[in-house]
Amino acid sequence: MLSRLRAALGALNCIDSNTGKINWKVPLGMYPILAKQGLIYTGAEIFGGATVTAGGLVFCAGTPDNLIRAFDSETGEEFFQHTLPFGDYVPPTVFEVDGKEYVLVAPTWVGS
Repeated sequence: MLSRLRAALGALNCIDSNTGKINWKVPLGMYPILAKQGLIYTGAEIFGGATVTAGGLVFCAGTPDNLIRAFDSETGEEFFQHTLPFGDYVPPTVFEVDGKEYVLVAPTWVGS
């Protein structure tokens, strides 16, 4: 079981594109069945992507726990999380109106 779990772990990485150095790395996502057992920082597969805002936040969704999260782009510290009604399988979109940034997510039900 442990070898399967290790193969499934997911992380959000901040890589300096000039040097290739990893600035920070955080587990991203959790499996609800493992969270019930107290294993909440396992990471999980990621079906969405990350979007960085001008305000210095990184928004990411698309994990099995149906959460959208915001991280500080400098430190990787989790700033915010919110449960979505369904999974979000595309990167969040950021746009600006009258000088104010907005984040748009497209949660989608996938199943039969």
